[in-house]
Amino acid sequence: MTQRIVTGFLAFLTVLMVAGFVLSFVGLVLPSGCSEDDLRCSVGSGSFDTIAGFGLVVFGGLTLLCGWALQAWRHRHDCD
Repeated sequence: MTQRIVTGFLAFLTVLMVAGFVLSFVGLVLPSGCSEDDLRCSVGSGSFDTIAGFGLVVFGGLTLLCGWALQAWRHRHDCD
């Protein structure tokens, strides 16, 4: 049961990382094409997407590394 929970959590973090890559790609690559007064465009045009995307990638990546290390450690001790 615990193994299923850990595997599901790692899969969820992988999805978060992919979403972060997509969000940061959109924020960095696509031009905004909006004027400064257009509030509708201000959130989705660059800096917010990039910061949110990189945040998701870093958080997801660090947590995934910790999860994989914990799984490897548990597997090594279960086999002893």
